[in-house]
Formats: sequence, structure tokens, C-alpha cells
Amino acid sequence: MEDARMFFLQFDATPRRSHPYADEVAGAIVRCWIQATTLAEAEATAIKEITELRWIVGELDEGYPVSRSTYDDDENLGYFDQALIDKRLYVFHCYQL
Repeated sequence: MEDARMFFLQFDATPRRSHPYADEVAGAIVRCWIQATTLAEAEATAIKEITELRWIVGELDEGYPVSRSTYDDDENLGYFDQALIDKRLYVFHCYQL
């Protein structure tokens, strides 16, 4: 991907009725690391792929470019590094009904 960079995005999401855990999960904060050329492209990719996983995606809460130097803690740096390999990574922090 030419001129691609990594973006961090965060959304609130609600499981669709067809989601396997719809009876147990009220929602989730979805943290995304997406390699794209623009924030708009990263947002469109994230919404499409989260929706395919049977979630209703809310509006973008946060979205900005990131680099390895953005992170000083192991957990988020690990997510960033994995996203460099896979070109995208989603972390769902679910909360119960």
C-alpha cells in the first residue's frame, strides 16, 4: 500500500441480535489499528469489518495517525506491532448486560 500509515480508531459498538453473544453482551469499545492512506479510508475499513462481525458501529470516538513512538506501554505497543504485520487489528472491550 503506497504511502500507507497506521491509524488508531475507537468506536462504541452494540451487538446485532444475530451476534452469538447478543444475550450476554450489552456493547463494546472497539479499538482499531488500521493501515491506510487516509483516516477516512481507515474508518471505512474498520466500520465495514466490524459490521461484518455482526456489530452495530457507533460514531468514531477517536481517530488519528500513530507510530511506534506513540506507545510507551507494552500492551498497546504489542497491538501496534501486530497491526504492522496484519495491516489491521481489532480489540473488543466488551461490557455485560
